[in-house]
Amino acid sequence: MNILEYFAVAIRSLFTNKLRSVLTMLGIIIGVGSVIALMSVGRGAQASILSTYDRLGTNILAVVPTSGEGTGMAGISFTTPSLTLDDAGAIEKAYGVVAIAPSNETFVQASTNTEDKYAVIEGVTRHI
Repeated sequence: MNILEYFAVAIRSLFTNKLRSVLTMLGIIIGVGSVIALMSVGRGAQASILSTYDRLGTNILAVVPTSGEGTGMAGISFTTPSLTLDDAGAIEKAYGVVAIAPSNETFVQASTNTEDKYAVIEGVTRHI
């Protein structure tokens, strides 16, 4: 058999088994559409995450003092020494620093007669 005979047998088979041909085409179309849809969702999520980081700024550095001993979650010590405004002024004078905004936070418990809630209070100065 040559290539033309193979082609003729394939065309004849497509028209003989119409339901099988339609179902095969439907499966291929759904499969390709699913891959395209998932790729689009993935790229959309990636763009969303990257835009969030862009809004936060990629040139921001947080300085958190730690004692190096008895640290808790994320390496933050429960007896963390604090930085002073003089320390903030010294950091601002470092090469490449454009602006700083010292902040302080504390954990508090707010209570009513029926429930207790825990919150973080954070105070931030205007950038120096």
